[in-house]
Amino acid sequence: MTQNPAMGTTVGNRADACLTFFAPDRGFTIGAGGPLTAGTYKSRNDLFLVPCAGANWMLNDRSSFGILLYGNGGMNTEYSANPFAGLGAGSTPLGVNLEQLFIAASYAHDLSDSFSVGIAPIFAVQRFKAEGLEAFAGMSSDPANVTNRGHDWSNGWGVSEGMLWRPTEDGPSGRPIGPR
Repeated sequence: MTQNPAMGTTVGNRADACLTFFAPDRGFTIGAGGPLTAGTYKSRNDLFLVPCAGANWMLNDRSSFGILLYGNGGMNTEYSANPFAGLGAGSTPLGVNLEQLFIAASYAHDLSDSFSVGIAPIFAVQRFKAEGLEAFAGMSSDPANVTNRGHDWSNGWGVSEGMLWRPTEDGPSGRPIGPR
């Protein structure tokens, strides 16, 4: 239902939770001869837990209401050495972090036995942190606030709309759908 709120009437009354393990292997190598400090760099953070939970209630035979909470993240890179130090601008640690939480309330309604519509207002909150990016300060209109400022928080609202068509044995013309 996070992708399509019209699916609420297909899942019925239920509650689910999950915890996804996300394990990106982030690193890079810089060769000798350039302005950056040569070497191989690997992020210290390589395992993240991404939560989700939801519940759905059938209001009647054709309508449902659901609540969803789901996270997004895993952008937390942290390098103990900074290749920008060779430019004279690079503190440690070097890295960025983005974490997001979405909360949605969905409503779905069956317009027919094979077609549903749904809508889900979504509230999102996120935080972002950048460290060790002094080399990029000259590209900003506010160079003193590019890096090493702790977490910035933001939030916002959005909406997800969806449709779901569940083909029946007979197509719109009354002829069977699919191979004969």
